[in-house]
Amino acid sequence: MAAVVLYNDINFGGDSLASDDDIFDMSATNYNDKTSSIKVNSGRWRFCSDANLSGACFEISEGEYPQIQNDNDRISSFKRIG
Repeated sequence: MAAVVLYNDINFGGDSLASDDDIFDMSATNYNDKTSSIKVNSGRWRFCSDANLSGACFEISEGEYPQIQNDNDRISSFKRIG
């Protein structure tokens, strides 16, 4: 099971991107600015609106987040921080 899974649609629908690794530029994954919900299976993660962990960022820990409120379709990079 991947440490973090990002979903295209709210409530964990649509395409998904599963990762155990940091991604500093999601444009390389064709998944840039498409995340609407997230499952964090382990650890604490920082998600940012711009590449290289810049722009507006937020942090979440293990859990299910069926709808990313203020950052819907704005995630461009992320990193495990704990």
